[in-house]
Amino acid sequence: MEQTGRFGSSMIVLAATVIVFAGVKAAASIIIPFLLSLFIAIILMPLLHSLVDKKIPTALVMLLIVGLLVSGFTLFGVIVGHAINDFVANLPVYEENIRGRLTGVFDWFEAKGFALPEKNLLQLLDPGWIFGYMTGALKGFGSILTNGFVILLTTVFMMLEGVTYCDKIGFIDRLNHSGGQAHLNEILKKRVFAQSG
Repeated sequence: MEQTGRFGSSMIVLAATVIVFAGVKAAASIIIPFLLSLFIAIILMPLLHSLVDKKIPTALVMLLIVGLLVSGFTLFGVIVGHAINDFVANLPVYEENIRGRLTGVFDWFEAKGFALPEKNLLQLLDPGWIFGYMTGALKGFGSILTNGFVILLTTVFMMLEGVTYCDKIGFIDRLNHSGGQAHLNEILKKRVFAQSG
């Protein structure tokens, strides 16, 4: 009986894991920009805190950081766009170069007495497929840039919340120590009952 319970519990955990992974895959278009925003915010938080500690107004610091982010995204976009255009323009040259080198390798093996089915191996090592994959990866970087505004907005929001987080925690802590939490709960209860009644 106990083993049936363990098996059922294991199946529930397995099903929940599959559901979570399917959800993450389905929400990848939302999760990737969010994680990128989180990464950028974590990197820039020390700069934000150091400038705020030097008594520079938070709004001015945020404008500076937004300017930095916009400049960085623009520079990154120009570099990636240029790389994609160069790569796509030179793709036939790269394919022909690799095909020539592979043919040279096959000729070398043939000169040494090994008979390799050149046509089958060239199909297996198709440079067009490899370059198509690389082009897709580079275009993936470009799609991140199309979400640039969402990433910028989310990063700014996270950084502003990071600045006020310590103040919020301190306020909650003071409420707990002063008994203010009970008073706040009473006010909220009265307002909720007044709205519903």
